[in-house]
Amino acid sequence: MRRRFKLTAFISLVALFALGILLPLILHASTDDNARSVKVAYTQKGFIENLAPTAQKMSKNYGVPASILLSQAAYESNYGSSLLSVKYHNIYSLPAQPGQERIRLKDSIYSKGKWQYQKVDFAVFKDWSSSMMTYLEELRQGTWGESTYKEVAGTTSYKVAAEKLQAAGFSSDPDYAKHLISIIETSHLSKYD
Repeated sequence: MRRRFKLTAFISLVALFALGILLPLILHASTDDNARSVKVAYTQKGFIENLAPTAQKMSKNYGVPASILLSQAAYESNYGSSLLSVKYHNIYSLPAQPGQERIRLKDSIYSKGKWQYQKVDFAVFKDWSSSMMTYLEELRQGTWGESTYKEVAGTTSYKVAAEKLQAAGFSSDPDYAKHLISIIETSHLSKYD
């Protein structure tokens, strides 16, 4: 009887010990961060030059200024070096739509006056061109408001387009338009319009 008690006590202690170690690991299992930088073989300028011909072609097809497409891709993907853009080819941080291949990653969201992390199911693409085309299709279909596409595609001013995208809520960043305009002006992206 005493031997059975010792065995039961021993098993209980081992189980509690294992639970004490494993439970915190399970509860705090890390979700990777969308914005985590990945080492890439190209520079910021190289990223823009690589994407510019596609942006110009799609700009002609959809009417959205190429400078806006490039600045959004640069800002959202950290010039193609974010985990989401390198591994999953999502350069616009587009959330997954129903039935679309997805990856769950942490993303920083600005809400109630502060930045916080939230887990988001992001869309997965085969390449950056597919990401850009899907973004433009979603914009045209009214994902960020029915009039947003007409307002963005209907202007030749990248400043107006950036402000319209911010007003439509494309990003939770309260300075989104300022960031896009700064990227366009610093990198001279208006030459692609």
